[in-house]
Amino acid sequence: MIDPVKDFNALPCPPLAPSSKVPNHWHFDLRYVTLEPPAHVLFLVQLDSSFVHMERLPYDVDPTSNETLFYFPESSSAAAPVVCKALIHSFLDGFGIEKFTKDVPAPYAPFKLTTGERSLAHAVEEEFQCMGVRRELCRIEIASGNRTHVAVQAAFNRIWERLVQASGLGPVATVLKAPDPIQFSNFRPAEWPRDLNLDCEAPDDFNRAVFYTRQLASLQVVENNTLPMNIRQALSGVMDLLSRKPLAVVRAEADTGNVMSAIDYALRVSAGYAGKPDREVFRRYLVVVITSDTASDLDKARAHGLLIEWHTAVSASEIRARYVHAAAHHANESVRLAGKSFSAVLWFASQTLEPLSKQTADLCVQYKGVWDAYEKRTEEISRDTAQAEKKRAKKSNRYVCAAVNCLIQADKGKLLSQCAGKCDLDKKPSYCSKETRYPFSSERADWKNHKPFCKPGAACSILDKAECLPISSKTGMQGSISIPVIGPDGKPMVVSSSSMSPEMLKEIRKASEERAAQRSISRSRSLGKLGSIQIENFSLD
Repeated sequence: MIDPVKDFNALPCPPLAPSSKVPNHWHFDLRYVTLEPPAHVLFLVQLDSSFVHMERLPYDVDPTSNETLFYFPESSSAAAPVVCKALIHSFLDGFGIEKFTKDVPAPYAPFKLTTGERSLAHAVEEEFQCMGVRRELCRIEIASGNRTHVAVQAAFNRIWERLVQASGLGPVATVLKAPDPIQFSNFRPAEWPRDLNLDCEAPDDFNRAVFYTRQLASLQVVENNTLPMNIRQALSGVMDLLSRKPLAVVRAEADTGNVMSAIDYALRVSAGYAGKPDREVFRRYLVVVITSDTASDLDKARAHGLLIEWHTAVSASEIRARYVHAAAHHANESVRLAGKSFSAVLWFASQTLEPLSKQTADLCVQYKGVWDAYEKRTEEISRDTAQAEKKRAKKSNRYVCAAVNCLIQADKGKLLSQCAGKCDLDKKPSYCSKETRYPFSSERADWKNHKPFCKPGAACSILDKAECLPISSKTGMQGSISIPVIGPDGKPMVVSSSSMSPEMLKEIRKASEERAAQRSISRSRSLGKLGSIQIENFSLD
C-alpha cells in the first residue's frame, strides 16, 4: 500500500538542486484561477532557476470536473490539508517532468521551503507534523520583501499567459489580470448569513421560516409574464414542510443522495435549524447537488443560485476578488443550466457584478451568460418603462380621480384633493377621497403607483383610464361629482350628485354592475338549455 508521507520522508534533501547550479530552495503560494473551470491552485517556483510548477487543487480529482468546487478554503487551517498533500505529491512526482523530457532526475525533497503568507506557513507546518512528516521538512520560512514578491509574481505571469492563450476567450483575454496569492492573515468571514436576525440562544422559528422562504424566493425565475412569488403562501408551505419533516430525516435523505433533501438541508442549516448557521456545511451540501449524477440541470442551477449569496455576503466591508469571481461563476452556471434567470442572478448582476466591472475588466470579459441575462432584463425593464410612460395621461391636472381603478369625475378641481407630496404642481395627482377613516381610499390605493414620482422634476404618474369616461349631460348642476354606471337598458350612463360622497357613488356603480351581471346570467341560462339539448342529441347519434 502506497504511503505518500513515508515515501516523502525517505526522499533525499540536498542543499543544491540536481543541476548543482542553484540552491534547492522552493517558494509556494495558493491562488484562485478564474478561468473555466475555476479552481484553487498550488504554485511552486524555484526562483534561482525560474522553474515553475502548478497543481490544481485538490490534486487527486479530475481538474475538468466540478469536484474542485468542494475546495474553497476561508482560512489557512482549512487550506493546509489539501496544500500539504499537493506539496508532497509534487515532489514525489518530480513535478511531472517526465511528461516533457526523458532525462528525469530522481525525486528529492526541498532543502528550504518558503511562502509569503505567515498564517499559511504556520498552518502547513502544523499539518505536516500531524501527518508525520519528518521534522526538518516541516519547517516553512516566511519570504518577505518586495523583491521576492515581484520575482514570484513574474514567474507566475509566465504560466498565466499560457493559461489565457488556451482559454478560448480570444484577444480580449489579454486584459485578464493574473491572480495574486491568497492572503488569510488579515481576513475573517463575517457572521453568516448577515440577513438572519436571530439570537441563537433563543431561536425564533417563525423568523427562521421567513429566512428560509426568502432564500427560496431568490430562486424565482424572472420573466415578464411571471407573477411574483406569493410569499405568504410560500411561507405557509415552508412552515408545513418544516413541521412535517424532521431535520434528522432530511439530513439522512441528503446523505444518501436525495437531491431535493440536500437543498432542503442546506437551507435549514443557513436558517439555523441545525444550530448556529455553518457556512461550510451549507456550501458542501449544495456542491453535492452540483456534482450529483442524479440531479437535474434545474436542480443544479438552483444550487448554483443559492451559492451566489454565500460568496457575496462574506464581509460587511469588502468583497475579495476570488469571492466575486466565484459568485460570478455560480451565476453563469445557473443561467446556463436553467436556460433562464433566477432573481438571485439578476440581483447579483445589478448590485455587484455591474458596479465592480467598472473597476476591473476581468469581470467584463468573462461570464457571458450572466451579462446576456442582465442585458436582456435591462432591455425588458426599459421597454416596460417606455410603454408605461406612453400610458401616462397627457393632462395631469384634469378633474378625474388619479387612482387607476377609480372613475370618479368632478366638474371643479376643488372637489378633489391633490397629493400633498413634493411632486411638481402641474403633475400632482388628484383624488376623490383621502380621509384616513377610509382604509382603502383612492389616494392610498394609488400610492404604490405614485410613490416613485412623488419628487421634484419627476414625470407624471397619472395613468390613462382603461375605460372611456362619458361626460355628464347635466351641465346645469355645478359643484358635483359623477361616475359612469350601467343603465337598466344595459347602456352606459352617468350619475352625478352634489351631495353624495364618492363612496356612495361607487356603491351605485357596483350595484349597477351586479344587476347587469344577473341579467347576463339569466340570458345565458335560457340559452344554455337549448344548447344542452343539442349536445345530447349530437352525442346520441
